[in-house]
Amino acid sequence: MVPVAKILVIDDDDGVREAIRDALASEEHVIAEADNGRDGIALARSEAPDLIISDVVMAGMDGFATLQTIRDDPGTASIPLIIITGAGNTSGMRRAMTLGANDYLEKPFTAAELLATVAARLKQREIVRRETEERLEELRRNITLALPHELRTPLASILTAAKLLSTQAGTLPPEKVSQFGTIILGSGERLHRMVENFLICAQLELLQSDRRQIEQLRAQRTTNAAPVVYRGATAAASRAGRSADLTLELAQGIDAAMDGEYLLRIVEELVGNACKFSDDGTPLVVSLGGDGTLRCSVRDEGRGMDEEEVARLGGYMQFGRRLHEQQGSGLGLTVVRRLVELHGGHLEIISRKDEGTEVRFSLPA
Repeated sequence: MVPVAKILVIDDDDGVREAIRDALASEEHVIAEADNGRDGIALARSEAPDLIISDVVMAGMDGFATLQTIRDDPGTASIPLIIITGAGNTSGMRRAMTLGANDYLEKPFTAAELLATVAARLKQREIVRRETEERLEELRRNITLALPHELRTPLASILTAAKLLSTQAGTLPPEKVSQFGTIILGSGERLHRMVENFLICAQLELLQSDRRQIEQLRAQRTTNAAPVVYRGATAAASRAGRSADLTLELAQGIDAAMDGEYLLRIVEELVGNACKFSDDGTPLVVSLGGDGTLRCSVRDEGRGMDEEEVARLGGYMQFGRRLHEQQGSGLGLTVVRRLVELHGGHLEIISRKDEGTEVRFSLPA
């Protein structure tokens, strides 16, 4: 059964709007109408419809400009939109789909064709809505299980070490004072990185529906990525006490369409994960190369994962906690994935249980 929806119709032809309204009313949909693009955009922002149907040829702001504006506005960017085009206008169809139209109808169309297209779009929207709710519910469950541990563990270390220093500083030998200071510093850095990942993840969530900001993000450049990869890999390995296990195979002169700080974050997170999930003394290999595309990989010989674990990797996911104590909420890998994908790149995880893991990512140069 087609769910009842609020549908916005944008068309400067009164007869076409009336025909669409009559056909949609038969399914008990709630209809809003605009006879030009500017009013249609205003209604899309104020009414938040479930679906928009817009003509292409309109006086003033045409359907392409209307579609572009709707997709550029974070408040309306995700609303499904069906474009109405003249029969045989394949170039117009291609342009509409490039701008973000979800479907199209060729004039002249029948009421049955209109209803079938609307039903398909609404069904797809409902599927996306349900999937989003399921992901959010899974996220809530994982936050509830994992996040308290991740916050309490370093905080407890900080409080314990700080209490001992404040109450027994006069009786502690210098090496113990230094030891407690190291505990406080390490735990504080762990908390700091977690907070940073939360903030970055929140920023990336907001960016995903704003095409203009994504374009600005992709306009950033890192010239010769090798020093950035070197800095990120050595810093992460040093924090884990694994500098001796690290091997770097870095080609020079490889550029990336990404800000250097984001690239540094990606490398630090991936090498940090490789350190967490592999034993001291086992190899950690970071390679960088590419021909027209930056290609980087981080490989370890740790415990690895099975196919199901790899498929479910995401923020706050932690596998094998009953068997292995591990630091990190899993949010770092989510940040890595979002950064790579928002910059037009690709992330791949190849892992075998008890044999090791390789994470590869590529970025446009």
